[in-house]
Parts: sequence; C-alpha cells; structure tokens
Amino acid sequence: MSLLLRLLAWVELVLYVLWEIFVSSLRVAWEVLTPRPRARPGIIRYPLDVRRTDQITLLAHLITLTPGTLTLDVTPDRKALYLHVMFLDDVDDEIQGIKGGLERRMQKVLP
Repeated sequence: MSLLLRLLAWVELVLYVLWEIFVSSLRVAWEVLTPRPRARPGIIRYPLDVRRTDQITLLAHLITLTPGTLTLDVTPDRKALYLHVMFLDDVDDEIQGIKGGLERRMQKVLP
C-alpha cells in the first residue's frame, strides 16, 4: 500500500472515530439529562476478524473511546472481545455496526 493510501486510510479512520464519539456523546448526554431512562445495557461477545496483537489492541481502544461502549476482555484464543454496550437493541446489528465501521477502517490502517 502506498504512503498516500495509508495516509488517507488514517484520515478516514480518525474522522470516522471523531464522528462516532460526537454522536455517541450526544446520545449518552441525552440519556443522562432526560428523566426517562432508555438505556438497555448488555454484554456481547464480539467475534474478531483480526488476529494480530496491534490490530486487536487498536480496535479495543477505539471501541472504549466511544461513549456508551467499553471493551471488557479479549478471549485467550484472541478470537473475540467481550464488550459492554449501553444501548443494546440487537446484538447482530451492534456487531455488524462495529465490523462495518471501526474494524473495516482499522484493517486499512493496519493491514
């Protein structure tokens, strides 16, 4: 991958993470400021497509940076992460959202 493409991948990842942080912050703030709780917290097992330590570490940190989500643990075989999610409506939707968003973009940065 050329240097320019790698730089563009980093820019795309940073902009995506900043947008996710902004949107999630608004959602968490709304939850705190409104009288009726809407949170549906849950713990999910997130299957990983990545295997290298640097990829898993970056993904886990990016998930934790997003308000309303927290990486709890990685399985010993490094095939899954356990995540706490504040607004869990559908497990499959949550997994696909991370796979199509953070993990896909992160794989471009750390192929």
